[in-house]
Amino acid sequence: MPRVVIADSSLMNRWAIRRALAQAPEIRIVGEAQNARQLMAAIRRARAGALIVDAQILSGQVPLIKAITQEPVPAVLFGDSSDPEERALIGQLLAAGAARVLPRMPLPSSANFAPAAAQLIAAVRTALDERTPASNIDAAPTEPALPDAANQGPARIVAIASSTGGPQALQELLAALPRNFPVPILAVQHLARGHADALVSALSAKCRMRVKLAQNRDRLHPATVYVAPDDYHLGVADQHSVELSDAPPVDGFRPSATWLFTSVARRFGAGAVAVILTGMGRDGIAGLSELRQAGGLIVAQNEASSVEYGMPRAAVQAGLADFVLPLEAIGAQLIALT
Repeated sequence: MPRVVIADSSLMNRWAIRRALAQAPEIRIVGEAQNARQLMAAIRRARAGALIVDAQILSGQVPLIKAITQEPVPAVLFGDSSDPEERALIGQLLAAGAARVLPRMPLPSSANFAPAAAQLIAAVRTALDERTPASNIDAAPTEPALPDAANQGPARIVAIASSTGGPQALQELLAALPRNFPVPILAVQHLARGHADALVSALSAKCRMRVKLAQNRDRLHPATVYVAPDDYHLGVADQHSVELSDAPPVDGFRPSATWLFTSVARRFGAGAVAVILTGMGRDGIAGLSELRQAGGLIVAQNEASSVEYGMPRAAVQAGLADFVLPLEAIGAQLIALT
């Protein structure tokens, strides 16, 4: 049975978390903590599969942060993006492998409790899935596949989309690319509002290229990763500049993977490469279809290396993926394509 430890200084908050997890009877709460000392003790004795931790407990607790990041125990964090100290702390923990960051739980009497509970349960299940070793069904190829001769040669832009499990996947992928990667990269990651800055900090800590939060009309430069900001679609205005849009969500998402892929397809055509990483749902499929029609290439993460295979699976099942690769092989493939 999946085992979790809850850590929050507020008794009411811990009660709300317990009420939320009660809707998932397969998840067993094996410990609670209201301060750093208790959390450290719980980590040592409870053999938990995942931690649910309020970021405030970790503030200034360097030994505890090291214990969490060194243990192979994924953490789901609650944090306040408006607090600069918490934002910096969350960035540090994302860089170290935290599974997900969520807004703090509302009380059960709130109208927002049901969707917040569902979001928490999904995040915990994802974190617990990370404890399951990946199979070796899809081994990394010894040589990266080269583009089909019908393609127009080297790619001129890379667009990446991810959701559940995406922060860690993005860190691993971008860390595999060289400092002089020859094209710009645009990235859409589904996050709780207020945590885009923390994601940029986490990626910057692992990536040899420049990573920045995208701004409207940013010039596109090689070896630069442009991350979608909160609540804006990310795309390109032309082959030289970024375009942000506050147009309505696409299939419930803003930023939307479909918006990104459609935008680069229309501006770059066969010079675009799309990468669809781990995530729930089908966001991006309509955009990948347009990119395929424009002659672009599509790389999908394989099931064995995905935390959640929904988005890549949808691309594969739709026959849109030119390459289906384990995460550790995608970087080499992008180098080959560019």
